Amino acid sequence: MTGYFYSVLHWIDAYLVRENRKTEDGHAFRNTQTNNLKELTPISRAYRKLYSYSRNVRYELVDFTAEDIRRDVLPKVREIREYVERLLASRTSN
Repeated sequence: MTGYFYSVLHWIDAYLVRENRKTEDGHAFRNTQTNNLKELTPISRAYRKLYSYSRNVRYELVDFTAEDIRRDVLPKVREIREYVERLLASRTSN
């Protein structure tokens, strides 16, 4: 779960760096950016969910089944990755 979350975290960071908006490290900064940047708000809910899942696994020892991962986690990871890939591609193709 943590690996899935950190993979999307790096996609978000790639976008923020490319847009010269990566001014801080840390989850609080990134959470604020995904909630407030109009380009990222379409994926903010999925990002927050993965952030919450990752914290639950690490600190609350919540267990996710393989079915939970297939049904809920992987679609969110794919949604964020594909969305950010489109954002990154749209700027380079203009």
